[in-house]
Amino acid sequence: GYLEKGNFDKELFRWCLINGYCHFYLMNINNEDYKKKVFELTRANYRMLLRRGVEIYEYTPGFVHAKMFVVDGKMATVGTINLDFRSLFLHSENGCFLYKTDSIKDIEKDFEETFKVSQRITYEEFLKTPWHKRLLRFILKVFAPLM
Repeated sequence: GYLEKGNFDKELFRWCLINGYCHFYLMNINNEDYKKKVFELTRANYRMLLRRGVEIYEYTPGFVHAKMFVVDGKMATVGTINLDFRSLFLHSENGCFLYKTDSIKDIEKDFEETFKVSQRITYEEFLKTPWHKRLLRFILKVFAPLM
């Protein structure tokens, strides 16, 4: 997943944080050049999430395209759709809503296994970010609506 300035997913995260619903966020680590800027833009939003108690994990073995949410072990979504304007209104992506099915436990188990092979980012680690990366992230946030 990724968070850009002005995206619906960022607003959704804020709503979830304020209401105590968001506990984990999993970010892909991808070294492809065209995704490095998106990755740094996402990291620019880590402060907001970490300060509100969200555990951030960066998935290092590869790339996960699926977007999954689990709510209270009773509801879940699985799909490829991002929660932004482009994905919701312009692209043909899909998601499946699940309610009180046994497969939700499988999704939770998959999250637990994925977290084991991911690097957790702490607030203390985030604060050690070099000044030049913080500057890059600030500039990327300014131009995010154009990306």
